Amino acid sequence: ENNKNKKDTYVPKGKRPDVTSLDIVKKDDHLQFNKINNINERSMIQVQKGIREYNLGVTALSNKKYVTAQKHLKNTEKGLKRGKITEDGLNFARGNLVISYLATGEKRGIGQAKRYLKYLTPKIYKTREWTYNMAVAHYAFAEGNKSKTIKAEYINKAVKLFRTSIKLDKLYLPAYENLIHIYQEDLKNDKKALKIYNAYDK
Repeated sequence: ENNKNKKDTYVPKGKRPDVTSLDIVKKDDHLQFNKINNINERSMIQVQKGIREYNLGVTALSNKKYVTAQKHLKNTEKGLKRGKITEDGLNFARGNLVISYLATGEKRGIGQAKRYLKYLTPKIYKTREWTYNMAVAHYAFAEGNKSKTIKAEYINKAVKLFRTSIKLDKLYLPAYENLIHIYQEDLKNDKKALKIYNAYDK
């Protein structure tokens, strides 16, 4: 009977979310939330500069050249702001800036990442790719914080985003594996970990 109970509660190990091994989202339409007719020629020049910088930034980020990526992505944000791109359109540069700062593992990066996390709008969570990447980023931000309150807050946000990414794409397995890890290691909730594992297995 004891063995049977042990077997029922056994949950295979999950995988720790890793901000340095994400598939970086590269092809984003920064203008999708603006009315193109409302962007004048002068602003459009700034937008085009911003987009060129973005392409350089995401390439550097994919190659794990985090400092170079930060430089280009900050230029992206400046250019797009000058071009009067909406806050929703700035999400992509800011989201990748969050990843680039957290991936360095430096204490300074945590503070910088917080600034950009704060400005993200709900529109970034429309695709599984961005939702998953930001779930991992929220987890990395939680791990880098010494404050128990902030840690708990951002782990809960990460859990919600992992769950959302599963809803958006039921066949994307890393989201399940990461959730299993969080429920086991961070939240000490084997029951929920087992539930996620069963969904993963299915």
